[in-house]
Amino acid sequence: ELRYTQYYQFGGQQDSIGRQSRSYTLTHQIMWQSDTYKFFAESPTTADSSFFNNLPNLLPDARGSRFFLDYQKVENSFRIATFQSEKFGQNKAKDQKDLLEFGLTHSYHSLSMEALDSTINNLFVTGKWNLKLRETARLETYGHFGLWKNAGDYQLKGTLSIDLKKWGDLRLEAINQLYKPNLIQTSFITSQIKLWDNNNFDRTLESNLKASYALPKLGFEASGAYHLINNFI
Repeated sequence: ELRYTQYYQFGGQQDSIGRQSRSYTLTHQIMWQSDTYKFFAESPTTADSSFFNNLPNLLPDARGSRFFLDYQKVENSFRIATFQSEKFGQNKAKDQKDLLEFGLTHSYHSLSMEALDSTINNLFVTGKWNLKLRETARLETYGHFGLWKNAGDYQLKGTLSIDLKKWGDLRLEAINQLYKPNLIQTSFITSQIKLWDNNNFDRTLESNLKASYALPKLGFEASGAYHLINNFI
Protein backbone atom coordinates (compact mmCIF):
# COMPACT_ATOMS: atom_id res chain seq x y z
CA GLU A 1 0.00 0.00 0.00
CA LEU A 2 1.24 3.46 -0.94
CA ARG A 3 -0.29 6.75 0.18
CA TYR A 4 0.61 10.32 -0.78
CA THR A 5 -0.93 13.44 0.75
CA GLN A 6 -0.47 17.07 -0.23
CA TYR A 7 -2.13 20.09 1.31
CA TYR A 8 -2.12 23.85 1.23
CA GLN A 9 -2.93 25.86 4.35
CA PHE A 10 -3.67 29.54 4.54
CA GLY A 11 -5.09 31.96 7.09
CA GLY A 12 -4.46 31.46 10.80
CA GLN A 13 -2.71 34.79 11.28
CA GLN A 14 -2.03 36.15 14.75
CA ASP A 15 -2.98 39.68 15.74
CA SER A 16 -1.18 42.02 18.15
CA ILE A 17 -2.85 40.53 21.24
CA GLY A 18 -2.23 36.90 20.30
CA ARG A 19 -5.62 35.96 18.85
CA GLN A 20 -5.61 33.49 15.96
CA SER A 21 -7.74 34.03 12.86
CA ARG A 22 -9.49 31.10 11.20
CA SER A 23 -7.30 28.73 9.17
CA TYR A 24 -8.21 26.94 5.94
CA THR A 25 -6.73 23.80 4.42
CA LEU A 26 -7.05 22.25 0.95
CA THR A 27 -6.01 18.58 0.86
CA HIS A 28 -5.57 15.95 -1.84
CA GLN A 29 -4.72 12.35 -1.02
CA ILE A 30 -4.10 9.44 -3.38
CA MET A 31 -3.76 5.85 -2.24
CA TRP A 32 -2.84 2.66 -4.11
CA GLN A 33 -3.38 -0.78 -2.61
CA SER A 34 -2.61 -4.23 -3.99
CA ASP A 35 -3.61 -7.57 -2.42
CA THR A 36 -3.46 -11.16 -3.61
CA TYR A 37 -5.33 -14.02 -1.93
CA LYS A 38 -4.68 -17.67 -2.74
CA PHE A 39 -6.25 -20.73 -1.12
CA PHE A 40 -5.91 -24.41 -1.96
CA ALA A 41 -7.27 -27.50 -0.21
CA GLU A 42 -6.25 -30.93 -1.44
CA SER A 43 -8.71 -33.79 -1.79
CA PRO A 44 -10.29 -34.32 1.63
CA THR A 45 -8.68 -36.67 4.09
CA THR A 46 -10.71 -39.06 6.20
CA ALA A 47 -10.91 -36.45 8.96
CA ASP A 48 -12.31 -33.84 6.55
CA SER A 49 -14.60 -36.09 4.54
CA SER A 50 -17.63 -35.57 6.80
CA PHE A 51 -17.32 -31.80 6.42
CA PHE A 52 -17.23 -31.91 2.61
CA ASN A 53 -19.96 -34.58 2.50
CA ASN A 54 -22.30 -32.16 4.29
CA LEU A 55 -21.30 -29.30 1.97
CA PRO A 56 -20.60 -30.94 -1.41
CA ASN A 57 -20.61 -27.63 -3.29
CA LEU A 58 -17.36 -26.68 -1.57
CA LEU A 59 -15.56 -29.52 -3.34
CA PRO A 60 -16.62 -29.25 -7.01
CA ASP A 61 -13.32 -30.67 -8.27
CA ALA A 62 -11.76 -34.04 -7.39
CA ARG A 63 -8.34 -32.38 -7.22
CA GLY A 64 -9.47 -30.23 -4.29
CA SER A 65 -10.89 -26.77 -3.72
CA ARG A 66 -9.07 -23.59 -4.75
CA PHE A 67 -9.70 -19.85 -4.66
CA PHE A 68 -7.77 -16.93 -6.18
CA LEU A 69 -8.34 -13.18 -6.01
CA ASP A 70 -6.10 -10.35 -7.18
CA TYR A 71 -7.29 -6.98 -5.91
CA GLN A 72 -6.17 -3.48 -6.92
CA LYS A 73 -7.50 -0.23 -5.48
CA VAL A 74 -6.84 3.41 -6.38
CA GLU A 75 -8.48 6.05 -4.19
CA ASN A 76 -8.50 9.84 -4.58
CA SER A 77 -9.76 12.17 -1.86
CA PHE A 78 -10.27 15.92 -2.05
CA ARG A 79 -11.06 17.83 1.15
CA ILE A 80 -11.50 21.41 2.28
CA ALA A 81 -11.39 22.25 5.99
CA THR A 82 -11.47 25.24 8.29
CA PHE A 83 -10.51 25.39 11.94
CA GLN A 84 -9.92 27.88 14.75
CA SER A 85 -6.85 27.60 16.95
CA GLU A 86 -6.13 28.97 20.39
CA LYS A 87 -3.15 29.27 22.69
CA PHE A 88 -3.07 27.57 26.04
CA GLY A 89 -0.58 26.40 28.68
CA GLN A 90 2.94 27.55 29.39
CA ASN A 91 4.29 26.07 26.15
CA LYS A 92 1.86 28.15 24.06
CA ALA A 93 0.86 25.04 22.09
CA LYS A 94 -1.91 25.35 19.55
CA ASP A 95 -5.20 23.55 20.05
CA GLN A 96 -8.16 23.38 17.70
CA LYS A 97 -11.34 24.85 19.13
CA ASP A 98 -13.33 23.55 16.16
CA LEU A 99 -12.92 21.82 12.81
CA LEU A 100 -15.32 21.74 9.86
CA GLU A 101 -14.41 19.61 6.83
CA PHE A 102 -16.10 18.56 3.58
CA GLY A 103 -14.71 16.16 1.01
CA LEU A 104 -15.23 13.88 -1.95
CA THR A 105 -13.66 10.41 -2.17
CA HIS A 106 -13.57 8.24 -5.30
CA SER A 107 -12.40 4.61 -5.16
CA TYR A 108 -11.63 2.44 -8.18
CA HIS A 109 -11.53 -1.31 -7.46
CA SER A 110 -10.22 -3.92 -9.91
CA LEU A 111 -10.96 -7.57 -9.12
CA SER A 112 -9.41 -10.51 -10.94
CA MET A 113 -10.60 -14.03 -10.14
CA GLU A 114 -10.17 -17.34 -11.91
CA ALA A 115 -13.45 -17.12 -13.77
CA LEU A 116 -14.43 -13.48 -13.41
CA ASP A 117 -12.89 -10.01 -13.77
CA SER A 118 -14.78 -6.93 -12.68
CA THR A 119 -14.37 -3.28 -11.73
CA ILE A 120 -16.24 -1.27 -9.12
CA ASN A 121 -16.43 2.50 -8.69
CA ASN A 122 -17.43 4.04 -5.36
CA LEU A 123 -18.04 7.74 -4.76
CA PHE A 124 -18.68 9.20 -1.30
CA VAL A 125 -19.35 12.69 -0.02
CA THR A 126 -17.69 13.05 3.39
CA GLY A 127 -18.00 15.48 6.27
CA LYS A 128 -16.43 16.04 9.65
CA TRP A 129 -17.27 18.41 12.50
CA ASN A 130 -15.22 18.55 15.70
CA LEU A 131 -15.98 20.96 18.52
CA LYS A 132 -14.29 21.71 21.81
CA LEU A 133 -17.28 22.26 24.09
CA ARG A 134 -15.28 23.14 27.20
CA GLU A 135 -11.76 22.60 28.47
CA THR A 136 -12.89 19.14 29.61
CA ALA A 137 -15.24 18.05 26.80
CA ARG A 138 -14.80 17.43 23.08
CA LEU A 139 -17.28 16.35 20.40
CA GLU A 140 -16.09 14.63 17.21
CA THR A 141 -18.49 13.73 14.38
CA TYR A 142 -18.10 12.13 10.96
CA GLY A 143 -20.45 11.25 8.13
CA HIS A 144 -20.41 10.01 4.56
CA PHE A 145 -23.07 9.51 1.91
CA GLY A 146 -22.69 7.24 -1.09
CA LEU A 147 -23.20 8.15 -4.73
CA TRP A 148 -22.81 6.12 -7.94
CA LYS A 149 -22.69 2.36 -7.20
CA ASN A 150 -23.18 3.00 -3.48
CA ALA A 151 -25.99 5.52 -3.85
CA GLY A 152 -28.00 5.57 -0.64
CA ASP A 153 -25.31 4.09 1.60
CA TYR A 154 -24.40 6.30 4.55
CA GLN A 155 -22.62 6.42 7.89
CA LEU A 156 -23.10 8.85 10.79
CA LYS A 157 -20.70 8.67 13.71
CA GLY A 158 -20.21 10.74 16.84
CA THR A 159 -17.91 10.60 19.88
CA LEU A 160 -18.16 12.67 23.05
CA SER A 161 -15.08 12.63 25.30
CA ILE A 162 -15.32 14.10 28.82
CA ASP A 163 -12.31 14.62 31.07
CA LEU A 164 -13.50 14.25 34.66
CA LYS A 165 -10.09 15.25 36.02
CA LYS A 166 -9.25 13.19 39.09
CA TRP A 167 -12.45 11.17 38.63
CA GLY A 168 -11.31 9.69 35.32
CA ASP A 169 -12.48 9.85 31.71
CA LEU A 170 -15.90 9.20 30.16
CA ARG A 171 -16.38 8.39 26.47
CA LEU A 172 -19.69 8.04 24.59
CA GLU A 173 -19.87 6.73 20.99
CA ALA A 174 -22.73 6.28 18.51
CA ILE A 175 -22.77 4.95 14.93
CA ASN A 176 -25.67 4.58 12.51
CA GLN A 177 -25.01 3.22 9.02
CA LEU A 178 -26.72 1.69 6.00
CA TYR A 179 -24.67 -0.35 3.51
CA LYS A 180 -25.00 -2.77 0.61
CA PRO A 181 -23.90 -6.43 0.82
CA ASN A 182 -20.23 -7.05 0.14
CA LEU A 183 -18.74 -9.12 -2.68
CA ILE A 184 -18.54 -12.43 -0.79
CA GLN A 185 -22.17 -12.11 0.33
CA THR A 186 -23.45 -11.56 -3.20
CA SER A 187 -21.32 -14.10 -5.08
CA PHE A 188 -18.51 -16.57 -4.52
CA ILE A 189 -16.39 -18.56 -6.97
CA THR A 190 -14.24 -21.56 -6.11
CA SER A 191 -12.45 -23.85 -8.57
CA GLN A 192 -13.85 -21.65 -11.39
CA ILE A 193 -17.42 -22.52 -10.37
CA LYS A 194 -19.86 -19.97 -8.95
CA LEU A 195 -21.26 -21.43 -5.73
CA TRP A 196 -23.88 -18.75 -5.20
CA ASP A 197 -25.17 -15.57 -6.80
CA ASN A 198 -27.41 -13.53 -4.49
CA ASN A 199 -28.54 -10.20 -5.90
CA ASN A 200 -31.74 -9.81 -3.90
CA PHE A 201 -30.33 -8.95 -0.47
CA ASP A 202 -31.57 -5.73 1.13
CA ARG A 203 -29.13 -3.24 2.60
CA THR A 204 -28.08 -3.77 6.20
CA LEU A 205 -29.03 -1.10 8.74
CA GLU A 206 -26.75 -1.03 11.76
CA SER A 207 -26.84 1.03 14.96
CA ASN A 208 -24.17 0.92 17.67
CA LEU A 209 -24.02 2.65 21.05
CA LYS A 210 -21.07 2.42 23.41
CA ALA A 211 -20.09 4.00 26.71
CA SER A 212 -16.75 3.56 28.47
CA TYR A 213 -15.31 4.86 31.73
CA ALA A 214 -11.66 4.80 32.77
CA LEU A 215 -9.88 5.69 36.00
CA PRO A 216 -6.19 5.54 35.04
CA LYS A 217 -4.73 6.02 38.51
CA LEU A 218 -6.42 2.78 39.62
CA GLY A 219 -5.88 0.97 36.33
CA PHE A 220 -9.66 0.57 36.00
CA GLU A 221 -11.74 0.62 32.82
CA ALA A 222 -15.28 -0.55 32.09
CA SER A 223 -17.47 -0.31 29.02
CA GLY A 224 -20.86 -1.37 27.73
CA ALA A 225 -22.19 -1.54 24.18
CA TYR A 226 -25.51 -2.07 22.39
CA HIS A 227 -25.74 -3.29 18.78
CA LEU A 228 -28.84 -3.47 16.60
CA ILE A 229 -28.61 -4.93 13.07
CA ASN A 230 -31.54 -5.10 10.68
CA ASN A 231 -31.36 -7.30 7.53
CA PHE A 232 -28.34 -9.13 8.89
CA ILE A 233 -26.68 -11.38 6.28
